[in-house]
Formats: sequence, C-alpha cells, structure tokens
Amino acid sequence: VLPNQWWVDLVVPTGPKGFNNPFVRVKDLRVPHHRCLALCCTMDKMLEKAVYVGESREIEVEKDGRLFLFANDHRFFYWNNWGSI
Repeated sequence: VLPNQWWVDLVVPTGPKGFNNPFVRVKDLRVPHHRCLALCCTMDKMLEKAVYVGESREIEVEKDGRLFLFANDHRFFYWNNWGSI
C-alpha cells in the first residue's frame, strides 16, 4: 500500500494500520484483536483463515486461490466505509 492510499470509516481517515475505535469491540471485528479498518486478507473469502496485513509488503499463503483484501470492520458497519487502494 502506497503512503497516499487510504480509506475512511464514516469520517475517520485511516490506512493499512487501521485505528483504535472506541465504539467497536476488537473481538467483534472480522479479524479479531486487530485494529478497526486495518488492511487484512483471506483466500477465497474464507474468513476463518483471514489474517492481518497492515503495512506488510509480503504475506505467505498456504494454497492457490483468489486473494481478497479488506478493511477490518464489524459486519454491521461495512456500509459506512469508503475509499480504495
């Protein structure tokens, strides 16, 4: 992710590290115990195997498949996110 690439949670701009959101319990995020809107990924939309990426340039995957990148948020609040990388 390049430094000028970011996304927004309602009105809070953030990047790949995400931010500490006082209104969301981190255990309820798609990738629990990582920051809200942090860059995460999964293979073939298998959320149980989703991992935190953050600012990393490399990740290792265990199998072939389609890589999905997403902002780590609570499933009821996807609607208020915008931006892209």
